[in-house]
Amino acid sequence: MKRIGTLLFTLFALDGLSDISVPLSGATIYQSDGSAANVQALHNAALDGDTIILPPGTFMWSRPVTISKAIKIQGEGSGRIVGWSRSSQTFGTGAKTFVVQNGFTAATGTNLRIWRIATNKETSYMLGTVTSVSGTSLTVNVTSNTGNGSASLWLIATELSTRVSHGAGANSLLSLCESTAGDVEVSGIQFTTATGTGTIVALNYTASGRPILIHDCWFYQTAEGSDIIRDLDTNRGVIWNCSFAWSFWAQSNSQALHFPLNKRTEVWSSPSTMGMADSTGANNFYVEDCDFHGGVGVSDFDSNSKVVWRHNINDHAGLASHGYDTSAYGTRHWEIYDNQFLFANLGDCDGSKTLSLINHMLLRGGTGVIANNYIEDITSCAWGNKPEIQFGVWCLGRWSQSPGAYDADDNCIAHYPAPRQFGFGRVTGSGVDGQGHATSNGVYVGDSEPAYIWGNTGFQPAISVTTDGQACVANQYGHVPDSPTDYIQAGRDYIMGVKPGYVKFIYPHPLRTVLTQSPPTSTATSNTTVVAVNKLQKHWKKTKMIGSKKTTTKGKLGHNAAENSPEPHE
Repeated sequence: MKRIGTLLFTLFALDGLSDISVPLSGATIYQSDGSAANVQALHNAALDGDTIILPPGTFMWSRPVTISKAIKIQGEGSGRIVGWSRSSQTFGTGAKTFVVQNGFTAATGTNLRIWRIATNKETSYMLGTVTSVSGTSLTVNVTSNTGNGSASLWLIATELSTRVSHGAGANSLLSLCESTAGDVEVSGIQFTTATGTGTIVALNYTASGRPILIHDCWFYQTAEGSDIIRDLDTNRGVIWNCSFAWSFWAQSNSQALHFPLNKRTEVWSSPSTMGMADSTGANNFYVEDCDFHGGVGVSDFDSNSKVVWRHNINDHAGLASHGYDTSAYGTRHWEIYDNQFLFANLGDCDGSKTLSLINHMLLRGGTGVIANNYIEDITSCAWGNKPEIQFGVWCLGRWSQSPGAYDADDNCIAHYPAPRQFGFGRVTGSGVDGQGHATSNGVYVGDSEPAYIWGNTGFQPAISVTTDGQACVANQYGHVPDSPTDYIQAGRDYIMGVKPGYVKFIYPHPLRTVLTQSPPTSTATSNTTVVAVNKLQKHWKKTKMIGSKKTTTKGKLGHNAAENSPEPHE
């Protein structure tokens, strides 16, 4: 939306409304005071196409704000993560030099926040200004420090202008409802969580609604809690140019994006909309040009979801999903391409430095493509050699929780395929499960629709097939299920090759290019240089991770934790 004209006038102020500035023509721009009550009141007075601006500052919301109109919620700037360091440095003030990724740039005088990812929930950081950048050497004059000791894993970010944080009583900070009149849009805000709080942003389905748009935001968890963004049945939308990070190493309950579309029962039995089969760009959920740092399972491709994960940076941030085992339906399909999956082996054998990443991807159902990603080897003295990609048939171990894992005599599954298992979807609509059923609990079970894997670079990923270790024991009839490898096999359920006829959907997503206004620039951050996302992508792509070569001590672990790394949140 363009601001038309320069003469603004105040209409009124009433019942929680601050001044309302109206351009001479076009939509209304509301200047809020940043409080939840004020933003909600302005929304209630707004019309489709209007904008509500949050000023610079930190605002604690103790009540959720519900957006049900096609309006924009726009902050003055979220800050972004622009780099990292894998070199040891000590907390303190004064001149500090960090070894950063190739291509890192920041102007002299840029304000930076540099914090360590710790294995506990301690939040420790240094604040300072850039004095020089030379090659992979960044020198910062640190003026404020909250930590002690040293660390080897650091994240580097520009400072924010607008922050919204959870207060007591707020479940979702923002509850966004699709509108049939246009796209709901959120940008320019850093969102943070506090202990015991819930979802930051909830996305809600409206029949014939337009996709919700979230961009140029920073989601920062300082306390372990619920999902960051929880998509409730929309199965469409675009998130781009956002940072997702934890101030600590989030080993569980670390989902950034959760897609539990339990009410959209028609989706799983619908034809694929992968690639250009999504003719409108509104049949899948797109996550692109974002960066994720420090979480075991930062996604959850859950019931009936169709997710496109592309051009993202996954820095110690594994993707996870649900199948028809601990989920009501399981994921329908996923597209994972043109991303970077990073892991740093920091050389320790006691787990004090190297994070215990257990995989880059855990895919437990549905079908999809994994293409043209840069993938790094997950191996270290501390945690052993882990598979980069895991495909799961967890209903073999979670049979007591899986209503589709029984035959007519209440026997555990002992026949391929399991209902809606990995490598299955809808092709003709004539699918049957291992017992000859076309439905399971009234839900379509699927046809064979194998996943395809091609064009990945860096370390060629090791692929493993897994259940979750909770063995399905023989019952009164003596039936014991097969091995997971009987259910997921190369050449049948996944194919190492290009998917025939597949064409990636238009990038960037067309809804990004039709926007006519970027988040406003605040004078409060005029001394902060934000690195453009496309430039940041190039920086990360050029990076050679420190300690990425296989260790010579593989198999000689410093403790017995190598095979006891935490599993993703259920």
